[in-house]
Amino acid sequence: MLLLPFLNQQALYDEYRFDEPWNGPNNKKLLAQILDAYRNPVYGKQNDSYTHFACVATQSNETRKRATFSLKGGRFNGKAEDLPNAFQAGCAMRQVIDGTYNTLAVGTVSPKQQIPWMKPIDIEYDEKFNGLGPATFDTPFATKTAKASVFLRLDGSVSTVRSDIDPELLRRLFLIGDRQVVGNAPTLDAPNQNARRSVPVIEIIKGKDGIVAKLRYVTAAPARRNGTGSTPTQSGASRSDGAASGSRP
Repeated sequence: MLLLPFLNQQALYDEYRFDEPWNGPNNKKLLAQILDAYRNPVYGKQNDSYTHFACVATQSNETRKRATFSLKGGRFNGKAEDLPNAFQAGCAMRQVIDGTYNTLAVGTVSPKQQIPWMKPIDIEYDEKFNGLGPATFDTPFATKTAKASVFLRLDGSVSTVRSDIDPELLRRLFLIGDRQVVGNAPTLDAPNQNARRSVPVIEIIKGKDGIVAKLRYVTAAPARRNGTGSTPTQSGASRSDGAASGSRP
């Protein structure tokens, strides 16, 4: 809820009552007003109020054993009196010893998990965590050889992480300060995605088997100066490398 003003949803934020839980008599009426920002188009059109994204969390407060968010001190229930615990559950950038690019903070979750978008709940990483999949961080994007989830890193970048990632490497990417060397995570991203003017594009297509999402990278054509001919739009040549698709479950 605290993000709503930054999503141009001040009016919705003002309707929320911080003197009752997230599912209190007034607040539960807001569930139907879920924002597109909480949905992943790979799952197609949904008529529910479930979020498709969740944070990585751990029970430990020790920098070398914790993720971006800690569950120590009790869960945030949506009330104003719980806000101090909510802020303490986060981490300061100076604590991210492993580097913000090397730290996964938010990942994709399946609507089958049925997590209401207003419910303050995370995906916990512990010794019982059995890798990426429908019960944890879902992997709806796929090529012919691999499936992957989409993650937000602490530096603000977004990338895919394949389900066949080594469990030890995934652990290093979840923790903020274990001081272990982090290698390259297996990804569906195009190898040249950082090239100049390379832009990731997700195409949502309705096919005979349902909704399909396709990930591709578009190289925008350089803008022409005035007097040198017609000015192109933001169209460009698409690259087939790194293409990924996902079917609605």
